[in-house]
Order: sequence, then C-alpha cells, then structure tokens
Amino acid sequence: MPTLTGSLAYAFLLTAQISSTYAAPTDSKLQQYIIRWDPKDTRSVQDVAKTMYISAGKDIFQGKVKPPAPIGQGNVTPLFTAEMTEAQMKILREKSDHKNSIIIVEQDSNVKFDLKPTKCQAKCKTKPSNKKSGKTINPPGEPKSMIIRQPGSHIFKRDVKCPAPTGNKAPWGLHRISRTGRVPNVSCGDAEDKLYCANYEYTEDKKGNGGAGVDIYVVDSGIDMGHREFGGRAKKGFSGYGEDHGDSLQHGTHVAGIIGSKAYGVAKNANIISVKVVGKVDGKVTPEKISVTLKGLEWIINQHKKRKGEKDFKGSVINMSLGFKEHEAPTKIMKLMLEIATKEGIHIAAAAGNDGGDACSEFPGAFNQQLSSIFSVGASDIFDDVPEFSGRGKCVDLFAPGTEILSTVTNGGSDLFCGTSMATPHVSGAIALELVKNPGLKTDPQGLKKLLLSKTAKMEGEFIDLEEESHTRILKV
Repeated sequence: MPTLTGSLAYAFLLTAQISSTYAAPTDSKLQQYIIRWDPKDTRSVQDVAKTMYISAGKDIFQGKVKPPAPIGQGNVTPLFTAEMTEAQMKILREKSDHKNSIIIVEQDSNVKFDLKPTKCQAKCKTKPSNKKSGKTINPPGEPKSMIIRQPGSHIFKRDVKCPAPTGNKAPWGLHRISRTGRVPNVSCGDAEDKLYCANYEYTEDKKGNGGAGVDIYVVDSGIDMGHREFGGRAKKGFSGYGEDHGDSLQHGTHVAGIIGSKAYGVAKNANIISVKVVGKVDGKVTPEKISVTLKGLEWIINQHKKRKGEKDFKGSVINMSLGFKEHEAPTKIMKLMLEIATKEGIHIAAAAGNDGGDACSEFPGAFNQQLSSIFSVGASDIFDDVPEFSGRGKCVDLFAPGTEILSTVTNGGSDLFCGTSMATPHVSGAIALELVKNPGLKTDPQGLKKLLLSKTAKMEGEFIDLEEESHTRILKV
C-alpha cells in the first residue's frame, strides 16, 4: 500500500460502530471519535480494526465489535469513526499496541458551519471606520440599514428586486474581475438597482472557454440542480442527508450560481457538483459532525481519481464557502484530508470568514499557512474597499467581490447576498478558466495559485482599512 508521501495516497474512510453489548460505565456518556492510524501500516482494514478493538482494547470493550464497513469506495486515508466514552478513549490511547500506530484521536465534534452571509452593505464612507467604537460614518440621508432578515433563513439580503438580465449584461462582480480598475462611474447617490443588478459587462465571457471540462465541487448546503441557469451542468454528488441533495438554505445554490450559472457565473461551462454537508432537519439548520464533511471530501478525492483518466477532464476544484474556528472542530484530520486532496492535484478555494477578524483563525481557509496551494478568499465591495465583515490579515491570499452579489437561488429565482461565501466562488470559477487555458496545471494546485496571484489587480478604494501585514490584491481573470 503506498504511503501518504507518494503521489497516489491510498487510504480508507470507515465507520465502526461498537456493539451495544459491551459494558460501558453507567456514569459515562458515549461520544463519537475519529481515529487515524499510520498509513504505512500495510495490514487489511479488517485486521487493523480487529486488532484495535480486541487485542489492543481488551480493557475497554466487553463484547463483540461490528465489522467496519467502507463508506464509498474507500482508498483515501486510514480513518475510523467509533463511539466510546471519554474514559475508554483514554485507555485506547494509552494501552494500544504500538503495532496499531494510532496517530490521531479527535472527538467528532458537532460543528455549526458559518454559512450565513453577514449583514453587509457597500457603505459610502466620509472617513474610515472607527475600530474602537466599531462605527462607520455614513453621509446624511443614507438609511441606517437597508438589510432585511428573511424569516427562517440564515441569509441576510438587501430588499432589492433585480430584473432578469438582458443581452450580455452581467453583475458588477463579474465586471470587476474582468478589468484592471475599479467599477467606474458609481456613486452613493445611485439607485440600488443600478449599482447591484446586472447592468455591467463581463469581458472574459467573450473569450469563450467557460471552464468546460473542469469539475467544481461545491461543499455546501446542496444545490437546486433543476435551476434553468445551470443548463443541466449541476449534478448530484455526495449528500450527508441520504438521497436529499436539494438546498433548503439557498446558500449552496447562490454559491454555485456565482461559479457557473449562465447569467451570473464566472465559468459558464464548468461542471458543478453538489457535495451537501449542511442542511435542515425539521426546519432547523443542523450542527453536523465534522466526519460528514470528511466523508464528502473522501468522495471528492475518489471522484477526482476516477476522472483523471477521462479525455474531457480538465481539472478538479473544491469550493468551501464555509468555515469554523479552530476550537469548534477537529482540525488535524481535516488538514490531513485537504493535504491528500492537494497532493492528488485538486485545487481548493475557501472563505476567509465573516467576523471581520484575523483570517488565520478561520478554517479551512487558514490551512493555507501549512498547505500553501489553498486559496483563502476575502471580500471586496463595489467601491473597491474591504467591507467590515471580511476576514483580513496575512492569511488572506486575495480579495474578490463579496457584497450585494446577484446569483441564483432555489425555485428558479435570483437574489443579492453578501459574504466571503460569495467572494470564494469567484475564485473557484477563475481557477476553472485558467485550467482550460493552461492544461499543464491541471493537477498542479501550487502552480495554478502562483499564476492566478500574478494576474491580480490592486484594489483602488478610498477607505481600504487593513492592517499593515495585509495586501490589496483583487482577483483578475
């Protein structure tokens, strides 16, 4: 079995449920843990599991263990999830036979991903924001808030209705990334439909490649695959909700539309694949086990490996418009999975966070400090400033349009949303365009990142309020 140091890292993602017949302490609560063993261990999956739970775990479990069953096709990383008490987990760590080579044991935490675009607007400033008070000075007459909260959703949006785009018109974000300077001739006095609806031109679209043949995996809340804007290119992939691949939060559909819808997308011919790791149960957003996202990443890696040999394959991109803080979920195994993905040649773009803080604390984007081919993406507004909500600091690789972004929503509609969640898919779409133009970078995430960063423009806003260690790179296709 090849090790992780090879170009093809074989592994296994398994779920091992401990039988209810073992005697657990009555005062202990069962919790789910993720266990990873050394990939150099060449024994079969069944033998490793048997040794781990029987010979190595005699002091833990009184009874038999259900045999582990592979999830998907396996072959990604030697990884189990298993239920045990905290005391049993400690014994497993301390008394395991060294032959088992257990490297990581992390709790399979419930994590509520930051999927909601924050309250945001491209504010007209007479001076930079006062960081101590957190206030921004708005000119007289500007409404204090033009944001409405949609009941039952986690999306903040403007109360603006944009008509369907006509001809070759495009949203401002596409216009900005296809030119060197800021969006011209916009001012605070303009009506919102002029500023934010599809009244601009996307020059890259005229060049025609549209990211055809590139697979973009949207790790999110699902996608409305039947939306006419996708033209049949949006497909079901993985779902942590059984056969439910739909989008009850609107978020994944909006992100997918920025990536590749006909009217609002950067890469209008790319393949869009839903990887649903967040959703609703009984009308409420459910905190998910981090293992659900790990399984989704495993599925992506396997699909990528299958697709690499096909003639029409131009590359794989993972879009992660979601995030969590380091203390909210196990990061070691998430980093491992993303490391395997990048070594396999998959390109990754992740959001820099919506709390206006240091992006180095926002994962998975902050993994770019160890896995340098990953993009961490901050948000810019129509005036070429960085909105207050956007993550910032040295861990942000580049900025992209992320305020008042017009894109697809469920039931065939469109709407304006804000957040680094909206900035990130601009970068994923741009990666797809470059992969078609540069086939030699198909499985070279580091080389592609170097190329895309070399093409960035400089932001031209009057009130770019960033720390000294930050930069002002903005995406350019």
